[in-house]
Amino acid sequence: MEVETYEVSELTVGNMEELDSEALKIIEESGLTGQQKLIAGSDSEQKIVPYRQMTKEEEFVYENVLPDNESITDFSASPIPVRVLQVYQHAKSLGVFESFRVHHCYGKPDPILTARHSETREKHILARWGEVLVPFEELKKEAVKTHLTKLKLSYEKVLNEIKRDYDIVKDMTEEQAVDLIKTDKLESPHYWSRIS
Repeated sequence: MEVETYEVSELTVGNMEELDSEALKIIEESGLTGQQKLIAGSDSEQKIVPYRQMTKEEEFVYENVLPDNESITDFSASPIPVRVLQVYQHAKSLGVFESFRVHHCYGKPDPILTARHSETREKHILARWGEVLVPFEELKKEAVKTHLTKLKLSYEKVLNEIKRDYDIVKDMTEEQAVDLIKTDKLESPHYWSRIS
């Protein structure tokens, strides 16, 4: 079983450039609370979460390749390796994550474990596992193919609905249209907002 984890070195806010009095004054007067917290935290060696935030590209890939996801507490599609359980236990002990999800697809390899940060709501990737881990570039190709297939099917469905509705109204007389208006049966189709 191969396991890939996404820990980063423990970082500290320490190493901040010295702020001159003018910068401190601007930060204070402007109410830049994020900067104020950063300055206050620089004295206390504030920890940064040791698991990296997922990139938009990773979110896109894993949403398309691993469309099923559930709480780690409910996950039963396959065994979770000990190393992943250790990563989960460590991440949970940090007290900064509100939920842990396993993203998977029944019958496909390489589930991933993610966590949602309780304050920032950012999604962090913690681990990925499988018999043999498929390279991310291959997963990306599969995700694009899957996404394009979904888009094509969605557009085909809308086009078929448009064709069906057009066939109904193309030969309609004005009198027939007036009769339908009186009964509230002549209205813009539900997909109209998607194309206008």
